[in-house]
Amino acid sequence: MDVNLIYPAVLTNIITILLFLNSKLHDRYLLFIMIIGQLILISGESDKNLEKIEISHILFTLTIIIGSVYFYESHNLYFIGILILLRFITRYIYEDCLFNLSNQNYEYDIEKYIDEYVNWNIIFSISLVIISYRLFKDKIMK
Repeated sequence: MDVNLIYPAVLTNIITILLFLNSKLHDRYLLFIMIIGQLILISGESDKNLEKIEISHILFTLTIIIGSVYFYESHNLYFIGILILLRFITRYIYEDCLFNLSNQNYEYDIEKYIDEYVNWNIIFSISLVIISYRLFKDKIMK
C-alpha cells in the first residue's frame, strides 16, 4: 500500500506552528523540533526520499515521548495525546505504522537493533498514561 503523508504533515505542521506561537518559551523548544520534523517529512514525501521520511519518523517518535514529560502547557499535552491516539487508530486501521507504509519499511541499522528490544506500543501507552495523569492530576487527587 502506498501512503502519502504530505496532507497530514501539512495539517499537523499548521497546528504545531499555531501552538508554537501561543506557547511559552519552554514548550517552544520542543515544538520547534516538531516543526522541523514535519518539514523534513513534507520534503521527503515530495521527492519520496526514504531516509528523510525515516528521519521524520524518528523525530516524531522522540518528540512525542519526550513531550509527554517535557511540556508544561496543557494544550501541548492534549496535542501529543491526540497524536498518540491517532497513531493507535491508524495502526489498527492500516495494520502498520503510516510512516512505515510511506517509506516502504525503510529503517536505519540501529533501529533494527532497537526494535528487537523495544515494544513501541507499550512506550506510547505509558506516554499516554503520563499525559493523562499530568492533565487530570488535580481531578484525580480530590
